[in-house]
Amino acid sequence: MLDSTLSVNFGENLTSVISTAAIYRALPIAYGIQQCSEEISHEACVVDCQLKIFEANCSCTLPNGRSRALDLNTSTSLDRLKTCGFEEISLCSAAFASIKDKVKDECSDNCLSACEHTRYKQLKTVGSSINATEAHFNISIWTFEYQIFSETFVWTFESFIAALGGLLGLWIGLSFLLLLRFVITPLLYLVNSTCSAKTAKHQ
Repeated sequence: MLDSTLSVNFGENLTSVISTAAIYRALPIAYGIQQCSEEISHEACVVDCQLKIFEANCSCTLPNGRSRALDLNTSTSLDRLKTCGFEEISLCSAAFASIKDKVKDECSDNCLSACEHTRYKQLKTVGSSINATEAHFNISIWTFEYQIFSETFVWTFESFIAALGGLLGLWIGLSFLLLLRFVITPLLYLVNSTCSAKTAKHQ
């Protein structure tokens, strides 16, 4: 993965060429177990979990709280939450600060990672700038071509039936249609016998 932060010092000229190396897609459910999330990333899930616990402890609702992170160390976060009552938010923030790290760890353990991950490549060069009081950024895209790796089941229902039919024909000389005939024929005979017996009884 590529660090999302690009930094440069004054007097430097940063040239960064970025491209997508590959995209990895996992099955959301495998063997009946949910292994990843298709709707929300792990980071967003952790934030949402923290907000829900904060709301439960404060017994109030944070408007639009689901779409932003809650930083209890800054006053601007408290200013955004005045609709819940400033005094309530202040008291809850002080009480929540002592368990914030524990809550974050619990939420991180309970949240699933995203089913899709993107890996990037970066070619970065740093040169001297013309002016020591300036910093220059040059960011460009290398290519829009990339590979996609998707997790799939080794056996699908169609491939399993095809393999089963091939094995039956190879080892015991039976075709899948003939095997179905052995099952359906007795059933048809049973149905016909039952209908005949009911007809004779009514007569």
